[in-house]
Amino acid sequence: MSAEGIDAHDLAIAVNQLTTGGGTLPSTDIYASLLQCAVGSTFDLILLLDVQGHIRYCSQNSYELVGLPDKQAVGKSLRELIYPTDRSIVDELLAELVEGIQTAAKVDVRLRSEGDDEQFLWVQISATVMSNNDSSDSRAIYVAVKDISQVKHAEAQIQYQLSHDNLTGLMNRVQFISEVDAAIAAANIDQQPFMLLFFDLDRFKIINDSLGHDIGDRLLQAIAQRLAGAIDVSGVLARFGGDEFGLLLPNAHSFQLGQQACEKILFLLSEPFSIEGYELSVDTSVGLAKFPDHGSSSVALVQSADIAMYHVKENGKNNYAIFDASMNKDRFAQIQLEQELRRALAKGELEVYYQPVVSLVGGEIMGVEALARWNHKRLGLMEPGGFLDLAEEAGLVADLDSFVQRKAMQQVIQWHALGHDIFVSVNTSAAQLNQEAFTASFEAMLSEVGMAPSKVKLELTEKTLIRSKQFIVDQLSYLRDLGVGIAADDFGTGYSSLAYLRDFPLTSLKIDQSFVRDIKDENDTASLVDAILAVAHGLGLSVVAEGVETVAQIRYLLARDCDEAQGYIFSAPLSAQDMQAFLANNRAKNLRQENFSDA
Repeated sequence: MSAEGIDAHDLAIAVNQLTTGGGTLPSTDIYASLLQCAVGSTFDLILLLDVQGHIRYCSQNSYELVGLPDKQAVGKSLRELIYPTDRSIVDELLAELVEGIQTAAKVDVRLRSEGDDEQFLWVQISATVMSNNDSSDSRAIYVAVKDISQVKHAEAQIQYQLSHDNLTGLMNRVQFISEVDAAIAAANIDQQPFMLLFFDLDRFKIINDSLGHDIGDRLLQAIAQRLAGAIDVSGVLARFGGDEFGLLLPNAHSFQLGQQACEKILFLLSEPFSIEGYELSVDTSVGLAKFPDHGSSSVALVQSADIAMYHVKENGKNNYAIFDASMNKDRFAQIQLEQELRRALAKGELEVYYQPVVSLVGGEIMGVEALARWNHKRLGLMEPGGFLDLAEEAGLVADLDSFVQRKAMQQVIQWHALGHDIFVSVNTSAAQLNQEAFTASFEAMLSEVGMAPSKVKLELTEKTLIRSKQFIVDQLSYLRDLGVGIAADDFGTGYSSLAYLRDFPLTSLKIDQSFVRDIKDENDTASLVDAILAVAHGLGLSVVAEGVETVAQIRYLLARDCDEAQGYIFSAPLSAQDMQAFLANNRAKNLRQENFSDA
C-alpha cells in the first residue's frame, strides 16, 4: 500500500497511538505504510516490536541512528540496540507496557553504535501498545525514536558551566554548598565529623589595582591550578568569587587533620607565582570550621569558617584559625536588628521600590519589579541583602513577601488608573509557598486589591523551584492557569539541572546579572547565555535579562531575541513617587527603540 493510499482515519489513529496510546490498531497489512508515513514527520526512527521486544519492522533510516540497515535490525531485540547501562530502563518500560501497567510511555536512553559499546547517541523513546483485539498475539508495540543528542549536549554544557567557575574551572559556590549539604547528610548517617575551610588572599586588591585585572585573573588561575593539583582526591575545592575559596574535607575527622590542611594551603601559596614577567607573592588567611561543632547546616558552617578567617585578618593575616564562639562579636547586634525588623514589618514601615522592565524589541516599559527596602533609623536605607538573611533566620520571610506583594499591587493599580498598563513582578519564597493556604490567600489578595491576575508575575529562585514539593507545583499550576505569570529568578545561580524548566509551570525566566555583566562575543559566558536563550525559547518561555548596564549588552541580547531587560541603563530601583514620575516622563516616548536602535 502506498502512503497516498492510506485512509486518513487509519493514519490519524496511528499518529494518535504514537503520541498518546489507546484505541484500536489498524490492520497489520498497513503497519509499514503507516509507520513510513509517520517517520518522515516527527520522529527520526520508527520501530514495531512484538511483545517479547523483538523488532518486526524498522524504518529505512535506521543506519544513521543504530549503524544497521533496516533489514539487519529486524529480528534483533530492542535491548541489543541500547547502551548496556540503560538496558534495564528499556526492560522495565516494555514490561509495564506488556503487563498493561501503562499503555504509553517515554524514556531518555542511549543507543549504542553497532559493535561499539563506547559510542552512543542520546534518544527519546516513545512507546505505545496497540492491538486489533484482546488477543495477546495481535498486540504490537510502536516505538518512536527521537534524536536528542544536541539537547543533552547543551544540557551537559550548561550543567558544567553553572556548577563551575568560568575563570578557574573550579567548582563554584552554589555547587560547593550542595556538596557540603551532601556531606552533612552522609555525616548524619555515619556520625563522623568533617572539616570545612574558607580562605582568601590578603591584599589581592592591590595586585588588581596596580597591575590590572588581567594579571589578577591570571594569578587566580595559577593559584587554582596549584591548589587543585595538591588537594587530596576526597577534598572538594571551590572558588566562591573574587579571591575567596572554600575547601571541604569530608574525611577529616579531627582538628589535627583540618590544621594540616590549613598549613598545606599556606605552604602551597607561599611560593611566588610568575605571571607575565611579574613575580607575585600572596598571603592567605584561612578559617576552619568543624561539623557539627560549629554548625549543623552548610550556611552555618561556611559562616563559622568565614568568621574565623576574618579573625585571622584582624590579627596579622597569613595564618589560620579555628572557629570559636567568642569570635562572633556581632551576635548581640544581630539579635537587636532582628527585633527591629520584626517591629518595622508589623507596623508596615518597610518601603517598596520599583525597577522598570523594558521590552528590547520596542523599548516600551512592560512592567516593574517590586523590591523591598528598609529605611532604618540608624543604618539608613537598606537593600534586601542587608536584612533578608535576618528575616529568614527569624521566620519573617513569608510575612515580608505578603507585605511587598500587597503594597506593590495596590501601587500598580493606581498607575493603571493613570494609563500605565504595566505588570508587576513580586518575589515569593519557599517559606511562603510551603504554606498550604498560599494559593487561597494569594487569590484572595488579588480579589481584595482588585488586581488582574494577568498583571502579576511571581518570581521564584532556582533553589526554591528545585526543592518544591508536589503540592507547591500544583499551587503554582493553579495560579498560572488563573493568569499569574511564574518566573524563575536569577537563573544560573542555583542548580545545574534544567529539568525543572520542563517540569514546573513556568512562563518566563530571568538570566542572572552576573552572566549579563560578563557577556563578551564568543566567550564562555556568552555561550552560556546563548544556550539559556535557546533552551528557554524552545520551551516557550520568555526571557528577561537582569543587570543590563551597557549598550553593548543590549546589542548582544537584542541580536539573540532576548525579550525583556532591566538594569541601570534604564533606571535604578525607584521609590513609588519617583517611579510614577519616570512612567509619566517616558509614556510618550516609551524608551523608544530609537534610543538604543544602534544596539
